[in-house]
Amino acid sequence: LWFCSYLEKNVIPAVNNNAEAVTEIQNLYVELKDYVDHYFDTLDIQEEVNNKLDEMAESGELTEIIAAYLNIKSLLTFDTLADMKAAENIQEGSKVKTFGYYTVNDGGGATYYVRQVQNTDTENDMDIVALLDEDLVAEIEKPISINIKQFGAKGDNVHNDTENIQRAIDYAVENKINIVCPEGDYLIDHIDIYGETSFKGVAQKKVRFYTTNNINYTNAINISGNSTQVSDFMLIGTSDGNYDSSAHVQNGIGFTTTHENYAGRLDLHNINIRAFTGSGIYQPSNINSYLADSTFDKIYCYDNEGYGCYLEGNSDFSIINSYFANNRKTGLHFACSNCRLLNIKSFLNGVGIYDASLGTQQTRYHGFYLSTYATIITNCTAQENYGDGFKLENCNKCVFNDNTTDANGIL
Repeated sequence: LWFCSYLEKNVIPAVNNNAEAVTEIQNLYVELKDYVDHYFDTLDIQEEVNNKLDEMAESGELTEIIAAYLNIKSLLTFDTLADMKAAENIQEGSKVKTFGYYTVNDGGGATYYVRQVQNTDTENDMDIVALLDEDLVAEIEKPISINIKQFGAKGDNVHNDTENIQRAIDYAVENKINIVCPEGDYLIDHIDIYGETSFKGVAQKKVRFYTTNNINYTNAINISGNSTQVSDFMLIGTSDGNYDSSAHVQNGIGFTTTHENYAGRLDLHNINIRAFTGSGIYQPSNINSYLADSTFDKIYCYDNEGYGCYLEGNSDFSIINSYFANNRKTGLHFACSNCRLLNIKSFLNGVGIYDASLGTQQTRYHGFYLSTYATIITNCTAQENYGDGFKLENCNKCVFNDNTTDANGIL
């Protein structure tokens, strides 16, 4: 094109006086421009590509490129964890994604990074996975949160998911990330939730934890964290959901300082606890714990053989929007100070314990038992409890606002 322009602007004017030369050059110019304009119309690109591929195949270059692709260091995908473990084309530096743990779309899919085995590795098919090449492992990629099915929990109420769930919690605490529990029925012996993390079910989904009752534990779940959030699931004291007086796990949730020097600022939200031989929530004064600045919101404890919720020896926390019903003993036994009780309902709790020698009922349980200092009790309701609606002992400097009870009244 530059040559055409050169002819047009320089050569043609220079020979403008020679008509024959002008005509000839003009014709050549038109011919050259037409050739340039239609050059690619006749060019066979595919033939050139085929020739180049033939040349690369003969030289071995094409084979090397294909081999490098099969031993790729970018993203490889597999249906399940077992498929990843059996793969022959994984090499150091690869990134691997699985679409499920046991089966495709079972909720356990994850992304892994492949690296050399280290002496400190514990290969567990959870966060560190052994591969076909014994010198390599796949380590789960650190996300914002992990779900317990990525660590092998099945949620089928058959497989004991205790080890998988506890490892997911330990990993989350180590890496300062959160734990998500997808929909499922998880069978557990006992788990410890601790650290500055959250342990949450998927809201509006059926996330249920059943106890195996294979081993004696005081609590199905111990919480011993600082700023720990626990929410959105149901906790059931047996494996089939029916009350069993021979069950080994006594209570649903308890609190300790086992993992933290300071345990407080806990956030418990939307938790249902039922069918335990002991209490839904149990925290006696002789167990070291510290619940300051904690909030229990939408806690539902019912159908337990002991108390709905039994709390002693703590201070400066709140229980709000909660419900305690049909527990064999008192709905809410509360011996703490400087707290707030708001919008709590306690129904149908308590039975009399018959003393045959005296021929009378000796023990009465209540809707609320309160032995507290400087606590505000607002809009709480007690109805149809065996004993008193509100049983008050040693209450000092408390404030009662808009609470209601039935004929049993306040003692």
